[in-house]
Formats: sequence, C-alpha cells, structure tokens
Amino acid sequence: MAHTPMDEVREHFPWNVSGNLTEADPYLSLRAYGEWVATGGRGLPETTVAKARALVQMLRQRDAVLEYDPSLPPVNGLSDHGGFALRPRTEADGDLLVRDNPHTTLTQEGRMIWRFQYVDP
Repeated sequence: MAHTPMDEVREHFPWNVSGNLTEADPYLSLRAYGEWVATGGRGLPETTVAKARALVQMLRQRDAVLEYDPSLPPVNGLSDHGGFALRPRTEADGDLLVRDNPHTTLTQEGRMIWRFQYVDP
C-alpha cells in the first residue's frame, strides 16, 4: 500500500500523546493542521479546516507556540486535561507552531509540516 500524505503527518507528529490528552483541543487542533498540510484542505470537513485555521490565528495573534509536556496542569481556555501550554515565541522557535522540548520529536520532515505554511488554512 502506498504511503499517503496523511501517513506522513501521522508518522511525523511531534508528540507521543496518550489517554485523555488526545481529547484536548491543542492536540486536536494540531492534528487538524497536519491534515490541512497533507491535503491542502481538499476533501476535509469544514470543522477540521476551521480548527486548523483557529490554531494558526491564535498562535499568530499571541505570537506564541504550543508546548506539550504531560506533567503540565490544566489551563483554563486551552486544555481541561492539562499537558499543553501556550508559550511566547522565541527566536529559537523560528516558524514552528510547536516548542521543541524534551517531549517533542521533530524530524526533518516534521520541521516542514509543523511550521507556518506559506498559505494558512
């Protein structure tokens, strides 16, 4: 079976998230963004595109990145399950959507997926 663009996104997802953290909005939004990158938005439900778009808009407006650490407490308005935080963007973040920390694995391909794209969703 051929390796699809969606397979690439799943293979290069930056975090190994499990349990109820897979239900957290930041996780779902980043997955939606990956689906948008993989498909260019073609064939995606409008709810998925809207979730990806909202993530990009929030990160741009706040000049922030998403950080994942399973030990982080819940943050009101971000994740009732904990595990995620918005952090001010630093020069080291470049154009990434996510903070590269010990809980993040960014492959070369992942660095291409999990960054602001030239055309936002």
